[in-house]
Amino acid sequence: AGERAVLQAEAIERENLRKRAIEKLGVDDSQVSLIEPVVLDGFGVAPDSSLDTGNGKWSKSRKTRKGIRGAYDPVEAYRFDSKGKLHSLLLQVTYFFFTENQLLIYSGNVDISTGKIYDETLKDIFYQDIGEISTNQKLWKLFDATKKKFQYKVSEELLLMVQGSPRVFSINKADVKASTVDNQIAGMKALVREKKN
Repeated sequence: AGERAVLQAEAIERENLRKRAIEKLGVDDSQVSLIEPVVLDGFGVAPDSSLDTGNGKWSKSRKTRKGIRGAYDPVEAYRFDSKGKLHSLLLQVTYFFFTENQLLIYSGNVDISTGKIYDETLKDIFYQDIGEISTNQKLWKLFDATKKKFQYKVSEELLLMVQGSPRVFSINKADVKASTVDNQIAGMKALVREKKN
């Protein structure tokens, strides 16, 4: 039941963030339909002091949605299930919307157990200002409390160079087909190349 509750909460927050992105960017769906929006799910970045309980730890005992429970790390809010799959209460969703002249980006970090959006950014970038779009993989070490040992996981990021400054977005391909994300990114690259010429 816990895993199903997490997946349901992720779906709810993903849709809430999509609506929020459209509203905050001041557009409607017809204005950003040049190609299908690219949606990247990733593990949310660690929260800042706004979620601190005062003792340097993020409270494990905070009120959560029904069905979401278990021994989550108090800062990163992740855990491994019995099959070794990593789950996180912190979700980062990034939407890339495409207009005729600009790439519009909304990235929101949300705690799916409470619905609290603890960090969000909005960017509008002219296609001409985009220098490079690439992906990067990193290996990171996490403690698996169920197996009482460290595990290594691969994380992937999308790197967008804008006038020499990097913008990095987290990608989690665990719950979607990797080929779907790869195809979306390939479509994004093709559109940017076309718009720059």
